[in-house]
Amino acid sequence: MSYWLIGYAVAVAVWMIIATVQSVFCLDASAWASWVQAIGSVVALAIAIYVPWRQGKNSEELAQREADEQRRIVDFETASVAMDVKSFLRILETVVSIQLPGDRPFVIDEIEFADLLQRITWCRQRVVTTGNELLELRHTLTEAAAIMRRYKTPALHISNYEKNRVIAYANQASDILDRILGD
Repeated sequence: MSYWLIGYAVAVAVWMIIATVQSVFCLDASAWASWVQAIGSVVALAIAIYVPWRQGKNSEELAQREADEQRRIVDFETASVAMDVKSFLRILETVVSIQLPGDRPFVIDEIEFADLLQRITWCRQRVVTTGNELLELRHTLTEAAAIMRRYKTPALHISNYEKNRVIAYANQASDILDRILGD
């Protein structure tokens, strides 16, 4: 039901009450003016209370919608960056699994690495629930990159221990992604 319709019904009811009061009490012009002023004051007071209340409700609803939208954006970006980190670490895992002594070293794409770190930081600044997962994801990414940077010359071959660490970091990134998507 429309508020205008309710307002119209109230106005008609007030008009009918006034007409009834005039016919019963035979009011003169100054009495009528007093009654109209009194009723108008009550209506103005009701409007003065209703309008700020309604504006407050509207702003609360708008704030809630904006918060929900922001949460969806952050959740999407968190899942997206987790998938990208997982892919990045899977590439590193593949490289260390097939590298032979004397092979040309794998060079990390520093721009992609910096972008991933920046996206993780962006998410961490805006998220509450998956903050720990993002910290873990950042740790796995930086540790795996540090291992790969240590072995960037052909003479150095990645040890089995380091290979296993990179593989473990890739698996950990998969687990973190599963936790983030499960939330």
